[in-house]
Amino acid sequence: MPKFLNTQGLSEWISRIIDETQRELVIISPYLQLSNKIFQKLMKANDRGVEIIFIYRELQVKESEKGKLLAIDNLNLMYHPNIHAKCMYNENFLLIGSMNLYEYSEKNNREMGILFHKMDIPELGDDTWGNADNDNLFDEALEEIIEIKNGAEMERPSRETVEDKFELDILKNKLDKTQEYVKLINDIFIHKKFIVIDNNVFLCKSYMDKVDVTISSRIEFFLNLDKNKLNQLYRKYENNIKSMEFSFSGFKFYWNTPVQICLYNDSKHPFWDNIETNEATVRLRKKGIDEVIQFIKSEIITNNNTDNNTSAVPAIGTVKLTQTGKAIKETAEIKEESTKVKEGLSPLSPFEIGKIKESFKEKFPESKINSTAEYVYCNHLLPYGDVMFREGFEIRFINVRNHNQIIDILRAINFEKNHYKYEQKLTIKNNQPPYLSYVPQGVNDIQKLIYDYIFMTKTILDKTRNIEIQKMFI
Repeated sequence: MPKFLNTQGLSEWISRIIDETQRELVIISPYLQLSNKIFQKLMKANDRGVEIIFIYRELQVKESEKGKLLAIDNLNLMYHPNIHAKCMYNENFLLIGSMNLYEYSEKNNREMGILFHKMDIPELGDDTWGNADNDNLFDEALEEIIEIKNGAEMERPSRETVEDKFELDILKNKLDKTQEYVKLINDIFIHKKFIVIDNNVFLCKSYMDKVDVTISSRIEFFLNLDKNKLNQLYRKYENNIKSMEFSFSGFKFYWNTPVQICLYNDSKHPFWDNIETNEATVRLRKKGIDEVIQFIKSEIITNNNTDNNTSAVPAIGTVKLTQTGKAIKETAEIKEESTKVKEGLSPLSPFEIGKIKESFKEKFPESKINSTAEYVYCNHLLPYGDVMFREGFEIRFINVRNHNQIIDILRAINFEKNHYKYEQKLTIKNNQPPYLSYVPQGVNDIQKLIYDYIFMTKTILDKTRNIEIQKMFI
């Protein structure tokens, strides 16, 4: 909300704006004459690396006054013949008022002005708390300032203008910023071409085949797939979509209609704590986009493989039916098991495999972790074995002399905080080390499953840390 300022208020805020400017400051005033206080504050801003534009109108200027300004080496001094306005503008504030910058005005005149602010200022009163001014107001003022700057003549360029070029971020309008942002997006996404379709909305047609992506305040994925396949894919996840909200680290995932997926920044995730540049933001959002695209790809591939192999189970049955009655029973068991698998998350999809791998790399960086489209394998995750995630949590013992002793210890552990129940299975094959499996029952949420697997790993490590396992090794 704009703040009215009287003479004292104008004096205080002119000083404060100069003091709080971090990068760039524009001053428009008909007169070059400055009070000593204002001059000293501009010198300190110059020492901080602030670039200043000072646009004035005065025809007859004392050389001493101009000399003071020219001593500020990072100041662009510009002349405009028709200036009567008085304003200050930086990255956070716009001040428009009647006061000149010399001491007489401050001490002898009744002045008025108004302050607009892009940030919240609690000390201005309850009416302004949490209520910064609308960007549209700044946009209109900025257009006028840009026109004044364009119509002015450069009398003395600043140090930065000479060394680099005349370009101030605070003098970029919406069009400038939009063009700059889409260039940044395309530089980071390399071969993906985004175009501007609306104010701060950027579109990439066919980010992957038949999937368009837009970037704005959120990320949207438009699925232009075969209608039947799309509905089939959506129905697969429809009952679990709410539980998938935080499936993509740093983002919130929403899939409310078959044709559109939305991804929002999860502001509470530590990803976003120290993000200070547009480049860092775009790179993180690219990570989110690529993860969702990988999810879509894996599901489309899975569905296509399912469509192309719908006769896989009957084909196995046909072969076995030509053998024995025992084989017929085995065939029925295969079909029954196939039906059970489809009710939960097992077998894991490539997307789910990727989520497990990513989570374990983050939590257990000391372990060498590899994966295929069907499983994740963690080398030396435990002192006495590797761990594989496939149908469940499989511990594969390595170089252990007394398997029974360590197996008994592991079987006695109670994972009371798990989301799911687990069936223990011990597999023993000739001439091969045994492996102990914990097979989850009734799984329908990959995030809960990952939580269980991480909790189980930490619990096993904790429970076996003080056991003298050295005697168990070969």
